[in-house]
Amino acid sequence: MTEYKVTFLPTNQVAWARKGDRLLDVALKAGINLEHVCGGGCSCTTCHVVIKDGFEALENPSEDEFEQLQELGKHLSLTSRLACQTEIDADLTIEIPFSIRII
Repeated sequence: MTEYKVTFLPTNQVAWARKGDRLLDVALKAGINLEHVCGGGCSCTTCHVVIKDGFEALENPSEDEFEQLQELGKHLSLTSRLACQTEIDADLTIEIPFSIRII
């Protein structure tokens, strides 16, 4: 089975994922404490990430994810996604915005 490299910025931490793994699960398994207040249910925006590389390989967000992303207002980027909804299908570089980073 193909594995994909997922790099998390700004720490440059690397995790490995399989096709279809959700980005939030990959982050948590790698010890990256990415906030997810709703438990991964697509009902908040605390797991917001910005895809820096590999965005074009991802499926489009669902209508529910798209609606949640609109709540980000000025923090919304053209490559914003919710980690709980993003299924991996390529190598990715992910930025965790400072406003939600947990250290």
